[in-house]
Amino acid sequence: MRLGREAVEQAQQLGAAHASREGWHHVIVGQDVADDLERAVSHLLQQPPNACSGAHGSSPGRRLSGERAKTSAASGVIARRPLCSRIGCEIVAVDARINAADLARQGVYRDGDAPAVLARVFGAGVRPLRIDEAVFDAMLEGWRRQQLSRGGKLRTVEANAAVVRRVRDHVDAWPWEWQAEHVEAFIAELAVGPPPRRPATLRNYQSRLRMFLGFAADERYPWPVVCRHEFGRAPLQLFDGRNLIVHVDDWEADPGRRALSRGELQAFFDFCDEQVAGRRALRRKGALAALRDAALFKVAYGWGCCAPSWSASTSSTCHRTRACRCSAASG
Repeated sequence: MRLGREAVEQAQQLGAAHASREGWHHVIVGQDVADDLERAVSHLLQQPPNACSGAHGSSPGRRLSGERAKTSAASGVIARRPLCSRIGCEIVAVDARINAADLARQGVYRDGDAPAVLARVFGAGVRPLRIDEAVFDAMLEGWRRQQLSRGGKLRTVEANAAVVRRVRDHVDAWPWEWQAEHVEAFIAELAVGPPPRRPATLRNYQSRLRMFLGFAADERYPWPVVCRHEFGRAPLQLFDGRNLIVHVDDWEADPGRRALSRGELQAFFDFCDEQVAGRRALRRKGALAALRDAALFKVAYGWGCCAPSWSASTSSTCHRTRACRCSAASG
């Protein structure tokens, strides 16, 4: 931090520009740092630390913190005493000159890191001819690494990237240029078709786009800084509860493909048994085939056999039955 005549001049300008409490900058420091700032500014003005409160009138609209000035350092909130307007201006100027790296969270990129990030991604002194396309590809590659580091399957990662590229081609804009109406138009077009997509499919698209925009807008990654540096705007998270499809039904797919409930399964098995008993009572053909079908359905449900196994079992049984009948007729 710098405590010089330049800071005093900036303080006076800030004090004239911001006459209300909302205009002041607050810095997250402890009680000891606040005391050091007060003593340093008072020393610059060649005044004792406590002389300014009595020498100058205290204006509630010009104080840094007002009545809520004093807070314990353990709470993590700025700790300041109610200072006079002149000293308040000085501390505001000092706060404005503090390096952002000293107060920023660890692992968060700053606007000044953009040239270093570009040099690391594309090479020192190298600027791609199509910088927008190059940044987009690098952004997708970073998202790919993040998903793989979380244990995502390669097939799923590639499918997510394909959805993002599809949206980019559809709206004819880069992710940092996207707005809510762009992604909503894409989802709406899928909803009406042809063919119209199911709500579960639409929610899957929204989930993938939401994950990508969350990654692109995360300050822990360099893409917001790079986009602001190169294009003047950064990606934003465009999905929230106002434009996401709400999951309210247990089954949103085609009703014809819905799994049977326990009651429906019991009714189906009872129907199969009734077919066997009814054909035997009427002494009609097909009792053995009905018994076979009933047993096949129950085995498929109990052991989870797939449809090809059913057809193979049915065809083999039919061939054996036909072969036995032929041999009996010939004998």
